[in-house]
Amino acid sequence: MAGDDETVTLEFYGTVRDAVGEKVISLPLDPGTTVNALLEDVAAAHPDLHPLLFTSEERLRPHINVSRNGEPIRDLDGPDTELGAGDRVTVAPSVSGGVVIGRAERPDVDGLPQYRCLTTPEVAR
Repeated sequence: MAGDDETVTLEFYGTVRDAVGEKVISLPLDPGTTVNALLEDVAAAHPDLHPLLFTSEERLRPHINVSRNGEPIRDLDGPDTELGAGDRVTVAPSVSGGVVIGRAERPDVDGLPQYRCLTTPEVAR
């Protein structure tokens, strides 16, 4: 079992935070624990979280963004990324959408109006 100083902190956002019921939790960390194993343990303790994080094949859903110490796990070893004492894991669903800010300068295409939509933070011109 992990010692008192061997913990990992998890920070949740959006729907995953709602399923956990807290924004931040700290858990004991056993040596060799991976991100996937940690998330499976947390999901077992919070049943509403499991379907948000994992597919029916028990794979981490692609729209769930997970970072270890601010670095996306997809840039590391994916769900197999090992954790160390003091690591901070952030879990958040992807956010998408846009806001219609007005007609584009070009005419309708196929009878449909053309709009410019923002999908990233930017200031409309």
